[in-house]
Amino acid sequence: MISSMGKQLAAAFGFTVNPESAVLFGNQAGYMISAVENTSQRMYYLTFPARPSQGVPALLPQNFLGQLKAQDKQIAGVMAEGYALYIAVKMKGYSKTLAAFQRIFQAVIGYFQQYGFVSCCMECGTTEAVGVYALKGSCQFLCDECAANAQARLQEMAASQMKVISNLPMGLLGAFLASLIGVAAWVLVFQLGYISGFVGLLLLFCALKGYEKLGGCMDRKGAIAVAVLSLIMVFASLYLCYGIEIFKVYQEDGFNIFQCLGAVPAVIEVNGLAGSFIRDLLIGWLFTGAAGAGMLINVIRGSKMNSTVTRLG
Repeated sequence: MISSMGKQLAAAFGFTVNPESAVLFGNQAGYMISAVENTSQRMYYLTFPARPSQGVPALLPQNFLGQLKAQDKQIAGVMAEGYALYIAVKMKGYSKTLAAFQRIFQAVIGYFQQYGFVSCCMECGTTEAVGVYALKGSCQFLCDECAANAQARLQEMAASQMKVISNLPMGLLGAFLASLIGVAAWVLVFQLGYISGFVGLLLLFCALKGYEKLGGCMDRKGAIAVAVLSLIMVFASLYLCYGIEIFKVYQEDGFNIFQCLGAVPAVIEVNGLAGSFIRDLLIGWLFTGAAGAGMLINVIRGSKMNSTVTRLG
């Protein structure tokens, strides 16, 4: 989906909006432009497909972009590759982002006009029958032939990806070992009297990376397994926190940490702490779920490659 600010920006420049792909696209002064909105990164990714109509410009695109970035603090990154210029713009308030777009469009179009650039297919450079396509989470300007070739490549990659299956036992081992970083952070934060969603996100992130490292890859099965393991590790973290609190009380009586960990269920029952433990556990699960839901959804979606090339305009 696209934000209300994205819709306002599209209206300001007369661009077409494709909400499903979070893309704005259109043209300014005869040059094609697209902007992909990424609200999680607070960024707009601008694409200008173009090439010189003849010869080589006196000021090369990468040098022009470098100068442009140095002059504009709202530009996060620039790149000239193939038959296109790419500019990443920090998403701020509407007025600031609108002004940034206006500055960038004016500068880029001025450069294009000065050196005789023409809009073209980003793959082959042809100026004939160029359309806007959504593929692999990006927006590209392609001719019919290059769009068909891109479709074939994506289907081949998707078929190859389906043959790659993660090693579940090794992946779970990696997830468990890596999640211990999150457990340690959880215990540390708990000592300060807090339960933090950020720590839950850290635990989940470490588990995902650990699974991918030893499991060979991340697939849907792995993402689900990591989600379940993370819930178990949140329980283990809280259990460890209670054990440490018991140890603080009874260490002077000669009890070691392992004895105190073993005594957690009995201490909870005798002191009527079951309600507090369950409440802390549910809060921990809730915080971890709320913080990590988006990450898990993206991982599950990303584990199945989208092999469709969709024409937007």
